Amino acid sequence: MAERPPMVTLTEGAIARVKELISKSDEPVMGLRIGVSARGCSGLSYSVEYAQEQKRFEEIIDQD
Repeated sequence: MAERPPMVTLTEGAIARVKELISKSDEPVMGLRIGVSARGCSGLSYSVEYAQEQKRFEEIIDQD
């Protein structure tokens, strides 16, 4: 099976900012969780949160 490109790519500046925010967290953080879900008639809802562990069906994208 051919390898597919990552669903999300971050700029160098975004990677630096995520690292900075993770380093300031009071809890252990393995990465950043980004989500998209359908919400009513207004379309899509986006979420961003710290991830302490990988959940079922999640894909890990490592850019560093």
